[in-house]
Amino acid sequence: MKATRKTKITIETRESKFVRFGREEISFCRGCAAPTRHLPVAQIAVFLAVTEKAIFRLVESDRVHSFETPEGYLMICTEYAAYLPGNVEEVKVLEIGDKL
Repeated sequence: MKATRKTKITIETRESKFVRFGREEISFCRGCAAPTRHLPVAQIAVFLAVTEKAIFRLVESDRVHSFETPEGYLMICTEYAAYLPGNVEEVKVLEIGDKL
């Protein structure tokens, strides 16, 4: 009787998300009381995988630090937005409310 050998192969994968920031601005954030990088709403929404409308609701409820540029762009503080991925489910709840 011939012996058979089994080989177990395990493949580990990692996913990285690279976002190229086209328009960023380093300016003083009143909420953080420090100079920080600010990005437009569209780029923050892509990074968090939520809709722009959900980001606007966070701005309206003062849950993110933001300011408006003289050109009319709404810029979001990335230092403060960095805490949002842990709370993305809360952001997604805001989106569900939009659909009701």
